[in-house]
Amino acid sequence: MICEMKIIHAYILRGLFVNFFVGLGVFVAVLTMGFMIKSADLFAQGFSLKDIGALFLLLIPYSLSYCIPIAFLSAILLIFGRLSQDNELLAMKASGISIYQICYPIWFLGAFLTLICFKINNETIPYSHYAARQKMVQMGLKNPTAYLEPGSFVEIFPNHIIYIRERHGDLLKKIVIYQTIPDPQDETSQLSGSNESAKEQVKTITAKEGKILYDPNASIISLELKEGSIQEPTGEYFKEFYNVQFGSYTVKLDVSKLFQTAKTLHKKHKDMTISEIKGKIQQFQGQGINITPFITEIQRKIAISFSCLVFALIGIPLGIRAHRSEKTVGVGLGLLLFFLYYLFIIFGKALDEKPQFHPELLMWLPNVLLVAIGIYLLVRNK
Repeated sequence: MICEMKIIHAYILRGLFVNFFVGLGVFVAVLTMGFMIKSADLFAQGFSLKDIGALFLLLIPYSLSYCIPIAFLSAILLIFGRLSQDNELLAMKASGISIYQICYPIWFLGAFLTLICFKINNETIPYSHYAARQKMVQMGLKNPTAYLEPGSFVEIFPNHIIYIRERHGDLLKKIVIYQTIPDPQDETSQLSGSNESAKEQVKTITAKEGKILYDPNASIISLELKEGSIQEPTGEYFKEFYNVQFGSYTVKLDVSKLFQTAKTLHKKHKDMTISEIKGKIQQFQGQGINITPFITEIQRKIAISFSCLVFALIGIPLGIRAHRSEKTVGVGLGLLLFFLYYLFIIFGKALDEKPQFHPELLMWLPNVLLVAIGIYLLVRNK
């Protein structure tokens, strides 16, 4: 019986690996097609093939984080769909082999790929994505307004922490600016010789939209904000707050001391490992800054890594139920399931500025739902 199981497992895994690596190559080629088109524009702008090739290699890990799970899911759907169509699973069951005995190597493989994906999402992608951005700086990104990237807390400007949800050229959407201001109580303590560390009071500026204006002669970036509000500490020792609504408001950022080099480029969420993000959370926690985007990013890295194990659980019963051997059916079903899975991830990411919706928990919702469905279908097929 043990010898028979080894033969069956080797037979299934051999077909699974073939489909997995073929699918992985196809999906990586599809996802990198957009960069191939963009690279033609970069070459036309005078960038060397060496720089473009280096940038391309740095973007590969990002595509692998998506391609590995979907290639694994498609391979499972294809191999078990064929086994079901050819009645090979029925013959195995008739020989006294349960579906769990057939499937457990696939689950172990899913767990192994989960570890690989976590390594990629937590270490490789942050390094490669940040290195790619640094490479773009080295390739000629000279405008300091390029630091105002969407989806990250920009800390490079003195006394300002800026978060921009969307940016389209010089037009901004959903802006939050945290401006630090001195606390008179701390100044008094410093004059009296106290060793206590100075505190920072934070003025919060929010706006629905804005526009970037850059004056290279004065080394000033002006953010012309529209339709927003200002929450500013006031009163004795800044213990009170008042809110002001504005139709237009301008924030000026001094860039005279900034040096546009790769070393000064700030890190976005996706450029950080989990330990680095936790450091940012500790830094911002006592400053009245919304840390939900950081918490959500940590959960996204972990939850999305588990997609391989989740797809191993649900892909097997779905492949058995497909009863079709055509590759288009397996690939199509895999793409549909993959799309629905990441739709939840995207939805949770879109709510990362609204802690009342607990977006960090939404990252785990597709995993929980698919695991429950997969276990239910497996019990029905045993």
